[in-house]
Amino acid sequence: MNIRAMVMASALAVASLQVEAARPIDDIVAVVGDDVILRSELNKALQSFPRPAGVSAQQHQEQVLEKLISARAQQLAVEKSGVKVTEAEIDEAVAMIAAQNDITVEFLKEVLQRQGQDYGAFRKNIEKQLLQRNFQRKMLSSVVPVSYTHLRAHETSSMIAYAVFCLKRGGGG
Repeated sequence: MNIRAMVMASALAVASLQVEAARPIDDIVAVVGDDVILRSELNKALQSFPRPAGVSAQQHQEQVLEKLISARAQQLAVEKSGVKVTEAEIDEAVAMIAAQNDITVEFLKEVLQRQGQDYGAFRKNIEKQLLQRNFQRKMLSSVVPVSYTHLRAHETSSMIAYAVFCLKRGGGG
């Protein structure tokens, strides 16, 4: 290759890099506390929530963005509260879900795998639910006296309903 061709190739390479650098990698669509929601997160959520009939694309996008903002605000509140969940609590919840479906934890793992769901993601989703539950307990305990038995019964029915829903729709969360 001669010098002129090398200079031309270098100039084209630099020009294409400048064009790429001018294009944003991801847009910020919302700011929640000290966190942001990116366009890519919104796009992924839009794929997960089909647009209902009679709802414009713009309305659907706004509704999904509101859900993301609400979820992120709750997540930040949970993190700020210092509420924790142990592995034992997650194991207990998974065992309870399996028992309520009259299956073993091992069979639950197999079902999730057959449905293309990652068991780790399933556990992560359970952890999020437990964190939310513990956060709600913490907030409620300072306001309304509620018995442990009542909370345990509510939590059990909620987790079972969610797990059955996930298994029926072929998802893990």
